[in-house]
Amino acid sequence: MGGSGKQSLARFAALVADCDTFTVSVRRGYNIASFREEMKQLYKVAGVEGRHVMFLLTDSHIVDEAMLGDVNSILNTGEITGLFTPEEQTFLLDQIRPWLSSQPNLGEGRRSAWEAFIGRARHHLHVLFATSPVGEAFRFRCRQFPSLINCTTIDWFSPWPAQALLDVATRYLEQLNLEQQAAAGVATSARTTQEDAAAAAAAAAATGGGVGRPMVQRVAELCV
Repeated sequence: MGGSGKQSLARFAALVADCDTFTVSVRRGYNIASFREEMKQLYKVAGVEGRHVMFLLTDSHIVDEAMLGDVNSILNTGEITGLFTPEEQTFLLDQIRPWLSSQPNLGEGRRSAWEAFIGRARHHLHVLFATSPVGEAFRFRCRQFPSLINCTTIDWFSPWPAQALLDVATRYLEQLNLEQQAAAGVATSARTTQEDAAAAAAAAAATGGGVGRPMVQRVAELCV
């Protein structure tokens, strides 16, 4: 389920850790080629500029499963094979030439320099994939891209407590200047709807069906 706070907490953690936040810009016609162009920009931030950066990826960004294949490579080896042409590699290495010259025990040759660049990028790059475990897609991706499990730390977000849901709804409703009794009723209904939606989504995932008419009816009643 969305709305549990994964992205908000990730952005807050990046701010506390003094990390930039980088995310892709999905738009009409966005495809794997578009994604890899943005990955080039990400590597420039981490590898050339030497800034710590959190790469935030969500379920809604995945327009092609090949994107997760590239993320799997980043997590496993730190590099997306074939991302940069030889000319682009030369350009990047020229930009970090002073840093390369300051590195002890750096071997000779282009290959050693490129491995040093990848190591620098890997040191500064932090990947965060905010995804929902509900449904078959999560299980398929874990099997297809094992580095999502083997090379990450998984933070499981538990359901919100009922009181927390009620407090959030109450805080938002304070801005509407409703009568206290009416505001309390709407806040309670909002909390119940959230809990019902979570339960319906879990049931749908277990059976492979949709949320069903009762849930739609419940939301309609709240809107009225």
